Amino acid sequence: MLLLIPVAIDMAWVYANRPPGHAFNPFFLYLVFFGIGVFGLSLFLAPAAHSLRRRFGPAAAFIGLGFALSITEEVIAYLTRSGLFEDGKHALGPGLVQAALPLFLWTIGIYIILRRFGYSRTEFFLLAGLGGWMCEVVLNGLLFVAPTLAILALPVIAYSYFVLIYLPYRAVEADVRPRARSFWRVPGILVIPAALWLVGGVSGHYLTLGVAK
Repeated sequence: MLLLIPVAIDMAWVYANRPPGHAFNPFFLYLVFFGIGVFGLSLFLAPAAHSLRRRFGPAAAFIGLGFALSITEEVIAYLTRSGLFEDGKHALGPGLVQAALPLFLWTIGIYIILRRFGYSRTEFFLLAGLGGWMCEVVLNGLLFVAPTLAILALPVIAYSYFVLIYLPYRAVEADVRPRARSFWRVPGILVIPAALWLVGGVSGHYLTLGVAK
């Protein structure tokens, strides 16, 4: 619970810094609907996630839920006009390909590493959130353009990736066992999913070339 304090402070900071001409910061609305709404729904749906695992197996449950949440995340971004959709120039369909594909491939990378090494719950969520932040600010270049903003946004960006992966993790939690310590545990969960995120970003860009925005 203490880890949510910097997230709450960050959300207050986002709320206070709304763009000119906006009644609310679009990113704040995104955080409310995805960060609070979807997380609350995920808590409620955890028993259903367990049922999916029993019926279809851990891999299908994790990846299927990861796909659903990747789509949900970007639909909320579209409705709140945040993220890729903030400039109003992207239609929902092409935007989903460009923005949800990296998230979905990231969740696949997370699953591969989770099953390979195993992590405690806290360790897993912290490292996955950090890895998601790295994708958004390092691979997207924000850290090099506005490093202060990138650092300040760490709690809310990491939290959004925590929400993205929470329900898939709950589906397979019973199958996860922390294993012997390995040097590759931390680099693995940071690098492999990020590499797949980058593949998704590049693929999404080329798949939508020439598609009307």
